[in-house]
Amino acid sequence: MLLHERIETDELASETGRIVFSLEDGRVWASWPGSDSNVVLGAKEEVTEMMRDFLAQVELGERLIRKNRHGPAVRMGRREARRPSALGDA
Repeated sequence: MLLHERIETDELASETGRIVFSLEDGRVWASWPGSDSNVVLGAKEEVTEMMRDFLAQVELGERLIRKNRHGPAVRMGRREARRPSALGDA
């Protein structure tokens, strides 16, 4: 069963970097408009989990970038002075 028909128009074929994902017989395929090549990515369950993980990593990265842009400045390379302990270390 093919859930996603390939979209092959002149407009899409001219776009670079666009990937079309298809599901057939429980396997996920990737293809590129204007190309006769397609690649099996794996079983639907495995690919779905990998895609979710990838999207979560992208989201986390974007949040960290936003936080670092707007958060307090981090001072690098500065050590705290060592405090003597109660045992008489100097």
